[in-house]
Amino acid sequence: LSSISIYENNTYVWKVVEGKITKTKVILGEIVNNKVMVEEGISEGDKIVTYAKDDLQDGQAIEVNNKVEESPKNGTAKVQDESQPHDH
Repeated sequence: LSSISIYENNTYVWKVVEGKITKTKVILGEIVNNKVMVEEGISEGDKIVTYAKDDLQDGQAIEVNNKVEESPKNGTAKVQDESQPHDH
């Protein structure tokens, strides 16, 4: 849930595309054990910012440090990106 933002009654995530972030509207589904199903807006394999030290802005370049968390229930992996703003 920490990667979900709410703004003007819409829900968003920050998606990483070619080293930059884009604010992406998502439609949420069921919430179970503090995890939420995203019904629309992102696809399997998309990289989503789950932690950032500073406020983010659309189009901002970032440096991504990948971490993969194994799910003990179904063996799938969830990618978590600890993203930091990257000045150019």
